[in-house]
Amino acid sequence: MPPPDGYEPFLATILDDPGSDAPRLVYSDWLEEQGDPRGEFIRVQCELSHLDEVDSRQENLLDRENNLLMMYGDLWREEVPHWARPGCEFRRGFVEQVSIWRSDFFANLCELPKNAPVRSLKLHQVAGGMNLFRASAALDFAVELCFLDERFCCDDLRELLAESYEGRDYVSDVARLQSLVILGGELLDGGPHAIGLARNLANLQRLDLVRCKVNEMGLQSLIHSENLPKLTWLDLSDNVLGDAFVWALARTQARSNLTHLVLRDTKLTNRAAHHLAESSILANLQYLDVSQNAKALAKGLPSLRRLDMRENHLTHGGVRALTERFGKGLKV
Repeated sequence: MPPPDGYEPFLATILDDPGSDAPRLVYSDWLEEQGDPRGEFIRVQCELSHLDEVDSRQENLLDRENNLLMMYGDLWREEVPHWARPGCEFRRGFVEQVSIWRSDFFANLCELPKNAPVRSLKLHQVAGGMNLFRASAALDFAVELCFLDERFCCDDLRELLAESYEGRDYVSDVARLQSLVILGGELLDGGPHAIGLARNLANLQRLDLVRCKVNEMGLQSLIHSENLPKLTWLDLSDNVLGDAFVWALARTQARSNLTHLVLRDTKLTNRAAHHLAESSILANLQYLDVSQNAKALAKGLPSLRRLDMRENHLTHGGVRALTERFGKGLKV
């Protein structure tokens, strides 16, 4: 069913402030008054977006979300162009994430935010096309970028972060980014070094460099960078790091705002776990995912609420100590 007559002012308010829940919930109330199931869907997804993983309400809400999507998802996806529908994802009641499968679509990105608050792009097979991407309208609305391209390399990253291109000032565009995720790229040492030196990522809150062939040397400028003051989430999984890197990270004041740290399959030893547990710099850490025996973590990191220790060989004493500390926040 199309939205009820009179929906346009509500949608316009949402598009003007896509990061806020309030306009969506006002629209939700109005839609429910009109008997439109989209109202319930918006409310359910808004509530889910604020729940912790261990919240007892999550299961019922997820079931209702899935049921509504099964019944009405195809209709609601019509708010974005047909080329943007495969792989798109709903957040807080609207299509917010769109998958771009090749750089040919860059010229059409300006269509995305006309009828839906699209804020996140997943980019596939786009290596070598960052100049075209920067020349598109993408960074006028997207605050989250996820690159899923094994060919994405350090040169692509440098072009993405460039402060100017062909005389145009891009600082204000890239400065909107809140999340940058690169999965399986060929960044090597130069990639994290370029991020650490970038002066236009002051609003970046999340950074994932997973399976990007980065190592300790390339990460030094990143962990010490003063250019990332809002960074709270760092995922460096599936890279060969070292205990010395963790020692430096745990003692670097520039990274004291971290609340989420993910270091799965990074070839660390128990010594790295002790470096983390003994850190006073990482006092704000709330979520830690490591791939090492970390019994020492039961005594350190006072803000830590969730710990992922799956695929670890823990002693009974280690499990007991961690369970006493984290309860349902522990995954083993």
